[in-house]
Amino acid sequence: MWRLASRSALLDIAILTLLDLALTLPFGARMLWAWDSVLYARAIDDFQLGATPLEQRPHAPGYFLYVLAARAATAILGDPNAGLVAISMVSGVLVVPVAYLAGRAIGGRVAGVAAAIVSMANPVLWHASEIAYPYANLAFLAGALGVAFWYARGRGDRAIVAASALFGIALGVRQDLIAYLAPLWLYTLVARGWRGIALGTLSLASTSLLWLVPTAIAAGGLDRYIALVVSQAAGSSELSGGLLTKLGRNLSLSALGLRWQLLWLWPIAAAGAWLLYRRDARAAAFVALWMLPAAIVLLFFHTGEAAYTLVLAVPLAVIVGNAFSRVVALPKRTVAIAGSVAMAALVVMLGATFALGAGRFSASAIRRHDEILQTQIAVIRARFNPATAVILARANYLHAVAYLPEFRAVYVPSRDEGGHARQILPALRGRTVAIFFDDSHPMLRRLATLIRLRSDVDLYVMRLDARSLAAFEAADDDLEED
Repeated sequence: MWRLASRSALLDIAILTLLDLALTLPFGARMLWAWDSVLYARAIDDFQLGATPLEQRPHAPGYFLYVLAARAATAILGDPNAGLVAISMVSGVLVVPVAYLAGRAIGGRVAGVAAAIVSMANPVLWHASEIAYPYANLAFLAGALGVAFWYARGRGDRAIVAASALFGIALGVRQDLIAYLAPLWLYTLVARGWRGIALGTLSLASTSLLWLVPTAIAAGGLDRYIALVVSQAAGSSELSGGLLTKLGRNLSLSALGLRWQLLWLWPIAAAGAWLLYRRDARAAAFVALWMLPAAIVLLFFHTGEAAYTLVLAVPLAVIVGNAFSRVVALPKRTVAIAGSVAMAALVVMLGATFALGAGRFSASAIRRHDEILQTQIAVIRARFNPATAVILARANYLHAVAYLPEFRAVYVPSRDEGGHARQILPALRGRTVAIFFDDSHPMLRRLATLIRLRSDVDLYVMRLDARSLAAFEAADDDLEED
């Protein structure tokens, strides 16, 4: 067993972490990324758990310690988006030393370095590290807990208590970690028998109070907090009505995130998992227990976000790193060098899909999102009067509230939410212009006039009069969305 504080480990960690920091800093988003990003930004000023989506600051289960960290970062940087992005960047950069430690513990120094570089090149993780979204935190904490449990398993009581305490604190950042990692935590405790189980449970429960008490207070009491969490979990569950359709949707979304994490490295990951099993069945079982519960949870609960698969980012990097270490150790030197160069080239290409590509997990996607929002906001402010214009939106409704507070913004519900065009007519009375702030409800946008703001940025505007309002009401009784 290598020593955590060995000189070679510390040097490797320092070099790899600084390299990743240099790669991460240039790409940070300037605008809040998504609906939940705005919820977290609102929570920085006023943390409370509302019962409906429009009241949430943020949604249950709250992520109290994440919001607290973002509040501190915002106090330093002066802007909620900058604060949230800073938290994402720090978390994403910390994945690199965590992947190194995990890879080195399981497969040696070469495996550790390779695992760190693979995590560095992961397009989904790199993307999450640049935006005001909490999924880089998920990758970091799931990885760090895996390393802590590996180190604690079979060791003394102090190690069990420390790993469990870390778990309890991590739950204050992401409560869903309990669903992903509880089996691995229990597996760690069982190695110490009933004493280990008791000590670990006590440690986990006591440290969880650090975030549970203030979160329950913000929710209006523990009973209401539990009700909000249960409601949120029930709403995410796919265990009722249309099960096969829902499972298919979840499988497709999870497959998307997993595919993008490794792309052409997936065959190497499969080989790495097999080689790990052949060399060390105990380590392979640990990695499997690290990954499989999370994969099952992602299948049965609707996440709506491919980046949830980052809970698997570190163990995936570890098995790829293990394959790389075996290639480097091949007895024929020429074969080892050729194989190592080929794998290194594939890893560089993986990172290039974010840095140079135009896919959904790319720096280009972040720049485009920023440019669209900034351009639309600037044009709306310059051309329209808040007293006569109303903004219609669904996906970007909270962005309109956050960035255009002087305008009245109206949330337009979708068909799944029971939305009807006539429901929003009262909000349009007395206004002369309706501005569509996002691409939701194409049937309604059909009544509007397209304004080309620049070559790749559009805005739909509808003049409101008796005729247009009648057409609006008749256009689409059950509101569709893209």
